[in-house]
Formats: sequence, C-alpha cells, structure tokens
Amino acid sequence: MVEAGIANRALILIGEGFEEVEFFYPYYRLIEADFQVDVASTEAGKIKGKHGLEFEAKCSAKVLKGVAYLSLIH
Repeated sequence: MVEAGIANRALILIGEGFEEVEFFYPYYRLIEADFQVDVASTEAGKIKGKHGLEFEAKCSAKVLKGVAYLSLIH
C-alpha cells in the first residue's frame, strides 16, 4: 500500500461473491475524485464477484489496524 494523507484515502472491503456494480462504480468514482483507494478482504488475493468478475484485494483487513481512512465502503 502506498501511504497517503487521510484527506484523500478510502478503503473498500470486499469478499467472495461481492456484487460487482456495487464495488466497481464507487471504486472508479473515488479514483476520479483523486482518492487513493485501497481494497481489502479477509485475505489478500483475487476475489471473485457474484457474476464472475475478479478483483485483486491488495491487502488483508487484518493488516489495516491503525491505518486512517476518510471513507470506508463495504
């Protein structure tokens, strides 16, 4: 994860079977708004959505202790 100030940092939590539209829409809108978006799951790695699309969760939620975010989406 790249460090950034809390003012422009968001976290999205996803899990197996996530609804792709509910993930991808806010993910790209946040990026367009110049947020650094971190995506986490129970374990780091590829997470498969409800309709077969996959996304790479860069970190496990377990390693986020003490990390500050302006926005949290789950």
